[in-house]
Amino acid sequence: MSEQTVTESDFPRNWLFDEDGLEVEGRYVEITEGTTANGPCPIVVLDVDGEHRSVWLFHTAARNRFGDEIARRKDGDLTPGELVSIRRGETKESAGGRSYVSYSVRFPEAPQRSPKEILSEPEQAPEPDDVPF
Repeated sequence: MSEQTVTESDFPRNWLFDEDGLEVEGRYVEITEGTTANGPCPIVVLDVDGEHRSVWLFHTAARNRFGDEIARRKDGDLTPGELVSIRRGETKESAGGRSYVSYSVRFPEAPQRSPKEILSEPEQAPEPDDVPF
């Protein structure tokens, strides 16, 4: 079964990188979730030239790019209508011998972080010895 095979079809037409092009650019609509033969999968919906298109984040690399951006933002979300560009790269092999597909995701209209936010230490979980019982 191909990775594009899904069990739900209530989503806008899929962006198929092999057929539609290696890069999709559009305005952010929402992130939702669908189900594939392999379980749940995040879906980014973009408005591409006036048509809503679904980009299924099958690959960990693509999911991680979105997760990193959302974690970076104070409100933990993307802004509806902001420009998002997703480019699928080549299939590569990791140092461990596993193959993966690389992705570049850009958020050119992302809110800028203040110098304080950039230079602040990230919050860390307490060390196990520091946890009161």
